[in-house]
Amino acid sequence: MNISKRINTLVNFIENDSLADIGTDHGYIALHAHNKKKLKKIIACDINKEPLNNCKNNLQKHNLENVIETRLGSGVSKIEIAEVETAIIAGMGGNLIVDILKENLEISKSFKQLILQPQASVANVRRFIHEIDFSILNEKIIFEDGRYYFILNCINKKEEPYTDFQYDFGKLLLEEKNSLYKDYLLIELEKKMYVNSNIIDNAIQADKYTLKKIKGMLGMYKADEDKDESELRKIESMTEDLDNSLSKNEESFNKIKVIILNLKAAITILNGDSNVISLENFRK
Repeated sequence: MNISKRINTLVNFIENDSLADIGTDHGYIALHAHNKKKLKKIIACDINKEPLNNCKNNLQKHNLENVIETRLGSGVSKIEIAEVETAIIAGMGGNLIVDILKENLEISKSFKQLILQPQASVANVRRFIHEIDFSILNEKIIFEDGRYYFILNCINKKEEPYTDFQYDFGKLLLEEKNSLYKDYLLIELEKKMYVNSNIIDNAIQADKYTLKKIKGMLGMYKADEDKDESELRKIESMTEDLDNSLSKNEESFNKIKVIILNLKAAITILNGDSNVISLENFRK
């Protein structure tokens, strides 16, 4: 069985003798964990029958159907409190990972170790880990098949909360000055700058131009003694809609501007400037 770099990294982080693979899909994590770590207990869980059947078929191919247990159910709901020490939740959105852990919080907080690989919203996962009094022991970024993956190794031990900047960009990744992470941030910076300069800014200019024309029309129409009141209301409504559109676009532009400043600050840190520890310092 060919094992991806992502799965290998997830399994390498396992520190205990028992594992719950949440959202197992084909069961590759559970299989590799058995082969590499020789764990005493592995439970593969999925909310849907079809992926769980895929997992069962793969276990049968390797004669492990009596070694690795499968359970059908949502998130960690089919795991008993303190039944296993490590849980892996990988390959899904960060907000969904947070929802899964929140849904059965007592079970989630009974794990000694959480290994998480969110596909998006990584900052939200970092924040939630601290909310439930876990700490982030390691964080890795890997690049595979044209995608970047973030993997968090968390243990059931409280640590000091991060700053907002550290939640957004990963305290450990910034301290490590990871060159791969710098590549990722440079790509994100390019994307955000493109969006602001080529999409949102163009929309703002278009709104301003159209708004100017319609306001001119509105002024002329109001001065017309023979004006149609229903037509006047239509023009006033168009003016209001454009004002709202312009306001929203300008708000989006300013939000992305802040993200761009944050990205530049993080890249500066990765370049070796340890004095840049926050957006405020970067702006000075």
